[in-house]
Amino acid sequence: MAFYLVIGLFILLALMLISRWYVTTTPKNLVRVFKWLSLIVIVAIGLFLALTGKLAWAIATLPALFGWFMRFRTAWGVAQMFRNAASGGRAAGQNSGNTVMTRAEAFEVLGLDDGAADDDIKAAHRRLIAGLHPDHGGSTYLAAQINQAKDVLLGN
Repeated sequence: MAFYLVIGLFILLALMLISRWYVTTTPKNLVRVFKWLSLIVIVAIGLFLALTGKLAWAIATLPALFGWFMRFRTAWGVAQMFRNAASGGRAAGQNSGNTVMTRAEAFEVLGLDDGAADDDIKAAHRRLIAGLHPDHGGSTYLAAQINQAKDVLLGN
């Protein structure tokens, strides 16, 4: 019984120290630690599955995770746009009002290469606006940027 008390106190102390570090660390360090922890967890799960003989089943489920991967990729692109806006690439509100978005900026917003076809522009617009529309909890600013990018590229 005393053993469980000591283990419980140790776990409580560890959680307190981790939460203190979490509150005081910089976002850059936090991202770096979470990347390493994610890598360690993935490797540990892979080793566990390999040692228990279930690795083939896990690999067989990977196609089912493709949809989630695509959502993560879209979210990553949105995060990059936020980071670019915050670092001065395009300050928030800079393209509102009378400022006209350039074609290069429009391609960047939609995540397309210069000279993309109209169908690609429409598909990128639909994909991005579906997750970022204000009616679905998205940002009004980002939805406006996506709509303006489509309008600039399609000449509307």
